[in-house]
Amino acid sequence: MRAIEILQIEDNFADVSLTKSAIDQLDTLTNYNHVSDGLEGIKYLKKEGEYEDAKTPDVVFLDLNLPRVDGFGVLQAIKSDDNLAMIPIIVMSTSECDTDVSKCYKLHANAFITKDLDFFTFVDNLKNVESFWFNNCILPTKKEVYF
Repeated sequence: MRAIEILQIEDNFADVSLTKSAIDQLDTLTNYNHVSDGLEGIKYLKKEGEYEDAKTPDVVFLDLNLPRVDGFGVLQAIKSDDNLAMIPIIVMSTSECDTDVSKCYKLHANAFITKDLDFFTFVDNLKNVESFWFNNCILPTKKEVYF
């Protein structure tokens, strides 16, 4: 079984640390990568500049409040690019605002979950992500993503 490639686009170091720790609690073998702003996330996914050798993620964890390009802009860039649109995007935000949730789904986010400040609840949430996205779903192969 191959490792699941995860890209997290997140500017808050505490949230990055929390996510890394929670991923370490999962049963699934993962490779975790991180960029700290929206523009870098887009470059990573498009394999531009320093990211030309980056592995294509199986799933992206996306924050909304990002520098340079916010999460909505990143989501729009990903889902409007035929080479990237099939990559599942899980928005991970502290926001529970109906407007933010609706806007994300209108931009074709695959899921929207709130970041919980309690580590154990956050781990449980990621285990649910693991169960659904990594164990129950069939993710597109890399050749299907970049045709």
